[in-house]
Amino acid sequence: RSLGRYCTVTWYVQPKPANGICPTVTGGGTLYQDNLTNVLEPLHLYPQSLTGDLCVYAVVHLNDGPCTVLTSNIACVQLCGPNTCTITGYDYCYTGTCITPGPLTPVFTSPLNACISTVEWCDPNGIVVSNSLTYTPTQCLSMTNPLTDCYEDFYYTLKINDLCGHRECKARIRLYSDDAPKGTLSVLPFEANTLCPNEDITLNFIPGCDSDDPKTWTWHTRPCDPAGACSPVPNSGTMNENWNTNILSQSAWYYVETQNGVCPVDSVQLLLEVKDPLAIILFDAIPDPCVEQMVNLSISWIPCTVAGCPPGTPCTPCSHTVEWYKDCTLIGTTNEPPGTTSSSFSYTTLPLAGNYYAVVKDDCCPNNEATSQVVEVFPACVPVITGPCFRCENEMVILSDMSVIPPTIPCPYLCSYSWSTSGGIIVGPTNGPSIVADAAGTYDLTTSCVVNGQVCVKTTSYTLIQCQRAVSGVQECAVYVDVEELLPNEVSPVRVFPNPTTGDISIEWNIGSPKNAKLFITDATGRILRTHEIPNTVTQLTTNIDEFAPGMYFIKILSEDKLYEVAKLVKQ
Repeated sequence: RSLGRYCTVTWYVQPKPANGICPTVTGGGTLYQDNLTNVLEPLHLYPQSLTGDLCVYAVVHLNDGPCTVLTSNIACVQLCGPNTCTITGYDYCYTGTCITPGPLTPVFTSPLNACISTVEWCDPNGIVVSNSLTYTPTQCLSMTNPLTDCYEDFYYTLKINDLCGHRECKARIRLYSDDAPKGTLSVLPFEANTLCPNEDITLNFIPGCDSDDPKTWTWHTRPCDPAGACSPVPNSGTMNENWNTNILSQSAWYYVETQNGVCPVDSVQLLLEVKDPLAIILFDAIPDPCVEQMVNLSISWIPCTVAGCPPGTPCTPCSHTVEWYKDCTLIGTTNEPPGTTSSSFSYTTLPLAGNYYAVVKDDCCPNNEATSQVVEVFPACVPVITGPCFRCENEMVILSDMSVIPPTIPCPYLCSYSWSTSGGIIVGPTNGPSIVADAAGTYDLTTSCVVNGQVCVKTTSYTLIQCQRAVSGVQECAVYVDVEELLPNEVSPVRVFPNPTTGDISIEWNIGSPKNAKLFITDATGRILRTHEIPNTVTQLTTNIDEFAPGMYFIKILSEDKLYEVAKLVKQ
């Protein structure tokens, strides 16, 4: 209180004795605060600078009056400690139904000299709900955004009020969403299913929730077949974001097991579909019956299926490119849209005989292709007549027929034969192996061979020459007159070039043109292989002997009842 005059107030403090009792007699102590003022200045103590309880008294010096010094009693100043607390909260898995938390029991940490305090509980909305030391919530908690948020926290607060001030401790109630994003599993870089055979893939996992600390997940795999067992991927670690599959030949599920807080373990799965290698079902090359117009090529392949899944599981179709080959040379290309499993192509460039095959390529997978078997297309069967070159006097001559694939392969097809003279008169038995010729002249042989259900008709001619009477009047048969022998001192009237040849030859008459002539090409045995009628006005003739085997051949010309051996021809 105010004394109404100037005075000096001196405060003294000293640590409280070990026995815990302040002395009753003043004296001693340490000067703590000394102020000159006209009022009694209160004692200012700062707890943070104190180390224990104190014994305190004041001495007042008056400026006038009979009493100049007044000494107070000794007071005890007790330094009390603040109360603190901790509260263990709860973690729950939220599945869409609200959750009421369990009892909340704080654990107080109070010193021996704790201050007397009061408590109050506040719910997550800040509303005071209790003044008890423990509290059992009654509010049912729900997540606001369970489809997008991994969790949501709610806090109950315990407020402590004492001489040391105001403190709080909180109980965290965390609701983990069972419907939160699990994460994404994808191919890196992105590649759409279905994968190519023997391809290697890098999988990338991005977790949907990162509430775990440390963040962990594990890689697993299982066969495409639902009955297959799953197994951890060895050496894949517990938190690798990327994993390489190495070469894939079978389809399989790959997945990551992850957990959002206390919710059940879940997985993010991805099926890697791998195509079965492309396989050809059938390839064929079918020519027209006489192999003169076209060869129709066709190919079919197995529809796209998924390897390692139940048999016949279809995969995403892709377009295909088909390359067509003849004798190792590309002759054409066709493109088939997705879902198509066959293709065809017609080849019309002569000659048609040769070896055909095709290559089918998956346009989505550069290395997924298949090559067909080779189909050989033979030349058409041609009729061949065998018999003597001449008929002597009135003898009966046998002419035999057969059909061959040039030059000498027996025809594999069913063929029928018919004979006729150049005037169209049918001779001999129909479809017989031979006929008996009783006169010189030209005989025509027609063959009808059934090829792939169609008939190929071919015709050839054979000229049977009657022996000529010599100058002496004696009949001589099979006498050849060589040009060089006939004209020993003259240049040959006929030139054959090139000779030797690989196929094409030209025959040229140097003096005029032959009259009523025929040209024969024979082998070394005298068998006529080819006959050409020579028009009277023609002075040059070109022919091709590609189908002849390499060897020696003879060119003969029948002109005005004389047979000349013009040249020996070498086929290379």
